[in-house]
Amino acid sequence: AVIKDKAQNEKVDVMFKAEDVAKLNRIYEQLGYAIPKVTTADRKKDPTRRQSGDSLLTRGKNPLDIDPRPSVRATIMALKKAARTAAQAQKKVQNIIAEEER
Repeated sequence: AVIKDKAQNEKVDVMFKAEDVAKLNRIYEQLGYAIPKVTTADRKKDPTRRQSGDSLLTRGKNPLDIDPRPSVRATIMALKKAARTAAQAQKKVQNIIAEEER
């Protein structure tokens, strides 16, 4: 996919699937661009790599130890719980005010 930069008319970004990297590297080499070689050591240092989905590796471990990024699902659940607690507190206040008015 070609994405044009609106600020600069001549500049474009090209997005492609990761599986097509070898093909694109070959094209760039034919055009005269130097392609950096990726070593396995570089890939192992990559902080975005995640462990395989093997449950034997993760059994009995805290999910935060496996993936330290905050869980979106846990955040949503905490916000929902806080909203329910706030709604319950508001109902209690409204009941107390209604009883005082009687």
